[in-house]
Amino acid sequence: MVLPILNWIPSWAKPATEHLDEWRAFVRAAAERYRGRVVAWEVWNEPNLRPWYPHGDVAVYVAMLRVANEELRAVDPGVPICSGGPVRRARRRCARRRGLSLLRGVSAGDP
Repeated sequence: MVLPILNWIPSWAKPATEHLDEWRAFVRAAAERYRGRVVAWEVWNEPNLRPWYPHGDVAVYVAMLRVANEELRAVDPGVPICSGGPVRRARRRCARRRGLSLLRGVSAGDP
């Protein structure tokens, strides 16, 4: 069993909010292909660090998380879905602030 991470966006699909249909299709295809072989799904990894920024913000991540949740649940209703965990680096106050902003935004977005 593995924990796959739905991660990265090709350059042609940026900004992500303008390509949510493509993201939706990608998530659906991954969910169908690996149904029953994963323990959970993680949507993005450390989304408060580059290269995520400056390509997106918390609202973009919440929109992507919501779409991923819809598609993953449609294919495998009981599979756990995890938001990407923010990284905290003591040397990078900016990363910490983005991590807090991310957690607040995801909580408020309630995907």
